[in-house]
Amino acid sequence: MLIKITAIKFETIGGKKVGRAFDFKLDPKKMAVHKTEATVKKKIDEYVVKSGVFKKEELKDVRYDMAEFLQEWKKQKLVVEAEQLKNI
Repeated sequence: MLIKITAIKFETIGGKKVGRAFDFKLDPKKMAVHKTEATVKKKIDEYVVKSGVFKKEELKDVRYDMAEFLQEWKKQKLVVEAEQLKNI
């Protein structure tokens, strides 16, 4: 299942506030191998930079709309952890 994430950066150009956005989809189950939300955000940051839409220096000003993704990631993380324990 792929869930949409939006990366948004607002800036002022010529006295007007404008925004740049980048939409992409990720699979929460594939990201569930990462244990913490900070690690997931870091991987998402790397993906956004690799896409070429935002530069690494711009990431501090980029906001993400990914609440739905994080909810599903938390559910999938529990599933993946249970699967890993079952395989031991």
